[in-house]
Amino acid sequence: MASLRYFLRIACPLVAAIAAVHVSAPSLAQVKSSGGEAEARVNRVDNGVAGAIPSRSRDRGPGLMGRVVWGDAGALRLVLLRWPPPGERIDRSLRVRIVNEGTNTFTIQPADTWAVRTEKGASIAATRKGASPGESLLIPAKGTLEVDLDMSESPRHRIASLEYHSGLIGGLVEIRTPWLDPQPKLVVPPEYPASALKAGVMGQVNLSALVGTDGRVEEIYVLSPPADRDPHGLRAAAENAVREWIFDPAMENREPQRGLREVSLNFSGSPVMRAVVPLPPVETALRLNRLLQDSYPLVLALPRSNGFLVREEARQEGDVARVSGWLVRFGDQWPGKSAWITVAGFTLGQRQTSAGCRCAEWTADNGSGGPLMSLILNGLGVEATQTTMLAPQGGDIIPSGNPEPESVGTWRRDTLRRVLRTSLRQAVEPNAVSREELSWRPGEEEVVRPLEPMAVTGDVHAPEKITEVPSAYPEAARLARTEGKVILEAVIDTNGDVADLKVLRSVPGLDQAAMDAVCCWKYRPATMGGKPVPAYFTVVVDYRLTKS
Repeated sequence: MASLRYFLRIACPLVAAIAAVHVSAPSLAQVKSSGGEAEARVNRVDNGVAGAIPSRSRDRGPGLMGRVVWGDAGALRLVLLRWPPPGERIDRSLRVRIVNEGTNTFTIQPADTWAVRTEKGASIAATRKGASPGESLLIPAKGTLEVDLDMSESPRHRIASLEYHSGLIGGLVEIRTPWLDPQPKLVVPPEYPASALKAGVMGQVNLSALVGTDGRVEEIYVLSPPADRDPHGLRAAAENAVREWIFDPAMENREPQRGLREVSLNFSGSPVMRAVVPLPPVETALRLNRLLQDSYPLVLALPRSNGFLVREEARQEGDVARVSGWLVRFGDQWPGKSAWITVAGFTLGQRQTSAGCRCAEWTADNGSGGPLMSLILNGLGVEATQTTMLAPQGGDIIPSGNPEPESVGTWRRDTLRRVLRTSLRQAVEPNAVSREELSWRPGEEEVVRPLEPMAVTGDVHAPEKITEVPSAYPEAARLARTEGKVILEAVIDTNGDVADLKVLRSVPGLDQAAMDAVCCWKYRPATMGGKPVPAYFTVVVDYRLTKS
């Protein structure tokens, strides 16, 4: 791989030639009803509420652990993940991960009790958040559950341990030993079973991996779905992938230990195509470059990252304009003899929304890498020795299919979106596109440098709305007298566009109208250190009917 990158650096000229923070800006739109007895009022409020942020993997920071064995097959490990510093008056919350390492279901019973003990010996009671009297929590064998606790008062001194009194165990579990959970270091995405793709099957497989002291997986326990509800083999695909993962092992007092790690793998229906070709990677790179440059209007070579960004011309399909783009990676499969090639395809569509604006949004296009991969294999003049469809995980847009760190292959969707959107605008509104937009080409760092959307907190300054489009009040919802607040999670990209939208709280009959308007709003992007960054942003669209 090093020799390949050295060659590409030398050949680069040739390759080029061939919310905790509130920002409130309410406004009012009124729509007269046909009967004249009411009018619809829509208030829109933006705010950077951190609660909208999706869960992220916990940092590999220290926790406190306690483990207990009971009966013939019972084993429980409890890890205190989060606790407030001494003197914290507002936040009294704790988070505990409970890992059932035994072979029977474990039950947290209503009568079980929790207590914090500080370094000075003080004891502070804690209760489960949201727990109702008589509520039990079940943890399946080899399963994991995270529990939030509230302390009855703020600790005056450093927390030294957490004590759990369990009726099922019949005793006390003391959680005080320094502990680190096993963390993935090198990962492989699962292969998407062909029958599942053909049937349009999507789903999630939850499993637990027993990681040894060397970081390798010793055993795998599939938690869900049940085998009889998995006719297409998603369970086996997930298990086969995780068996190849390499972990940083669990650490107890800085000593490697065996540990159980729960993993969820998603089969989303947006696969990445992978092929192995009997060509050296250097020759593969040169042939790929010539082929792509001859076939598409925009091809950006990414020599240091062994890849390309490719874009086609936008096309009009009825009322919707679409443009597709691809990210291509390649590398050594067998040094000097064969190369792997992976292709991820994305399609951006632009349509007229109910709010009267044109909205650009990602469209479902399963297997959209297929046409480009077929072109590549035909153009290279060789037959692939292996072809597979991969199910990328999370931000891994274009994995290699070989073990690698999670961050590798996480190329930036916001850069790809900007490239595609410029093409759409040129096709739909040619007079509105400036010369600067048409001539803009991202640098390699703008494509491949991982940049996850951030929470609007701390040093991240919130996006500022520049323009908005009024929300329409759907006639069917008005006649049904439907009211309520639609809460959306938006991703505002570095160009100030609404790149992604997700409904966090739904009001049936109003969700699409809210999204149709918000997707066309324009912002000054969030900044950190004076530089634009993509950010999660919560938007609340409040629909109210008032008497005239």
